[in-house]
Amino acid sequence: MRNGKYSAQALAIAMVVLVISSIIAISVYSRILKDKGLSLEERASAEALEISDLILNKLTLYPINDVITALEADPFDYAVGSQVKESKDGKNITALFSRLEINYNLDDAGFCKTEDGNEYILTVKEADANTPYEIRAGQVWALPVDGKNFDSECRLSLRVLKGDTNAGFLITRSYAKYSAGKVTEYKEYDYDDAEAYCFADNSACNNTDLFKDQDSWVKYVSGSVLTTVLDPATPVYTGYRLSEIRVKAIGGNIGIAYTMGTDSNNNACIDGYRMIQLRAAAYCNNVYRGKEILVPEKKWSNALFDYVLLNGEGSL
Repeated sequence: MRNGKYSAQALAIAMVVLVISSIIAISVYSRILKDKGLSLEERASAEALEISDLILNKLTLYPINDVITALEADPFDYAVGSQVKESKDGKNITALFSRLEINYNLDDAGFCKTEDGNEYILTVKEADANTPYEIRAGQVWALPVDGKNFDSECRLSLRVLKGDTNAGFLITRSYAKYSAGKVTEYKEYDYDDAEAYCFADNSACNNTDLFKDQDSWVKYVSGSVLTTVLDPATPVYTGYRLSEIRVKAIGGNIGIAYTMGTDSNNNACIDGYRMIQLRAAAYCNNVYRGKEILVPEKKWSNALFDYVLLNGEGSL
């Protein structure tokens, strides 16, 4: 009887151990499946982002107006934009590449192939007036006016948004004489051609350590509209026309957004000066990732040497 009792206890203990072992095994297996799923999702996410980067890198090799022409949407509606999709049912982005003489098939990347049910999406449209174009500290954004004749209703309404609270920015204008549309002479810089701004929520710059000479900086509330009459420009220099407006970020990153004309839909005013939004996205194994960039419609180049030095210690 005692042996039978011990056998029953041993069987009960063995069952408990077996149940606990099964629970542990199921938990470990569940964790392995979860980790595997997360790894696959992370990989698909990275591949989707890489495909998006690849599409944008190919397209930004060409002037944005060439890309718009290759979209074959005539006339192109900048407000609505155009969307191009690529899947196993249609290689439309690859066809767009072909029209731009880019000899590349996106499936040649070797991952996230459309044959596996994945999809790529490209959207091209005019950037919203509230979508900022980022300028990193020390970098410059320029709007080439090139002496164009604007009427008094064609105004540049520029808004600067603080990416960094303690940043500032410098707006400079350059002037030139033109003959047959070509520059014949540039005007020397004058103090009145530059305006320095610091972000301020009150009567003082937010960053008093960087902008020590407070009287030299215009206090600017983030998002306020800066309206500039493009032509005739202020100040007016006899014989010279406005050539370029430049915005330089100081002490931190900033974002800019602008419209042209008293009517935001004044195409005659903004034509050629739009900010175009390129957005590329991809579905890879049901994971969606995308990336977007802003491209100025009018191409511009940085000056080789910018000799305006800002140390925050004295007047500009």
